[in-house]
Amino acid sequence: MTMTHYVRPSGRRFEWRLVMFAIASSCFCGCSDSPGAPHPVDAELAKQTLHDVLESWKSGSTIDSWRTHDPEVVVQEFAWSDGIQLNGYEVLETKPVDSNLHCEVRLSITSKDGQKKEHTVTYLVGTSPTITVFRQIMR
Repeated sequence: MTMTHYVRPSGRRFEWRLVMFAIASSCFCGCSDSPGAPHPVDAELAKQTLHDVLESWKSGSTIDSWRTHDPEVVVQEFAWSDGIQLNGYEVLETKPVDSNLHCEVRLSITSKDGQKKEHTVTYLVGTSPTITVFRQIMR
């Protein structure tokens, strides 16, 4: 049976390697693709954006019109995309959570077959780095 022994490098060479490792490690600190902390939501801008988006739906504008808005607003609302008419809405509650404003909204709609309905939904409105309005699908 052969035994191998670990031989520690000489003192000066070991210290030099340790210093080089520390320098190399410090060069990589902060070099990652992770975005870091989320941008906090601008609650007033988020509320105004949601109001403007819902008003444009109510007035009969298309959802795609927000793509050419300056600044661009990314809107995802499947009912609007499917041609459902918005008759009215009421913002029931807003709550800032990290980079989004969670907005509970009661929608009064007319379905494609002419039935009037009310639904309470939640929109997630972001303001940075892009303005977004997304209807929360799953809770």
